[in-house]
Amino acid sequence: MAYHTREYGFATPESFALVQGLADVPLTPSPQVLADLTPRAARFLGPTPTGRFWDWVLREYLENRIVIDIAVRRVVSWPESDGQGEMSVSGAVWPTTLASQPAPAKGTGPRVDPRKLYRRTTKLAHQLVGYRGADGYPVVVPVRITAHSERGLHLEGVAGLLPPGARRAGLTAHSFGPQALGLANRVCTGWLEVDGDSAVYAPHTSSGVAAPPVKSVQNFFNGVFAKQGWRKARKEGTMAKLAELQAKQRTDRQQSVG
Repeated sequence: MAYHTREYGFATPESFALVQGLADVPLTPSPQVLADLTPRAARFLGPTPTGRFWDWVLREYLENRIVIDIAVRRVVSWPESDGQGEMSVSGAVWPTTLASQPAPAKGTGPRVDPRKLYRRTTKLAHQLVGYRGADGYPVVVPVRITAHSERGLHLEGVAGLLPPGARRAGLTAHSFGPQALGLANRVCTGWLEVDGDSAVYAPHTSSGVAAPPVKSVQNFFNGVFAKQGWRKARKEGTMAKLAELQAKQRTDRQQSVG
């Protein structure tokens, strides 16, 4: 998890914090856990509307929330929100060596129009890059998209935050208002190349959403999309597939520890 902005929140420090660990995602959270979650969410998102209509619209949205428990292994922080200042590490030692990755079979160049993606992402206030760290934990760092070319999006960040070499990486840009009103994001997968002060991101996929800046309309579509998603998941047997995958991962983890 990356804490990169304090907009509309309750924390006052301006530091950038990265929390790494092992996540556990219960497929069927208990009713008590979901009930406890509602007032916590309301502190940031505002009160949940109630009544016959809203109870029906938001039923799947509230009953099937994803609850993530993270066993924290490492906390890394920098004094400034853009990653400037001396890095502080608590927990596991921060790995210093990160080798480049083999190029994808389909090539490293852009598969999404960099010009159009530049327009979409630079309209959003916050931009970050994520990649797999040397010890397997995801690393997320703030960047700024400064230009585009036939090679992809040109990035700028604090020296040392982006690892030298080439690798698969994700890029996200988002913005939001109070209580997450008008939330908009753009999520990309692609290929990152860093050489000295030059960092270029070649996007391979791109998707995004934009919510209307009206609370009642946003709540309505949250409920509608949750209903559609849950209906599709039941039809495709998604929960059974996830349960099987989760069981396999736990077995593999136990074997690696043993």
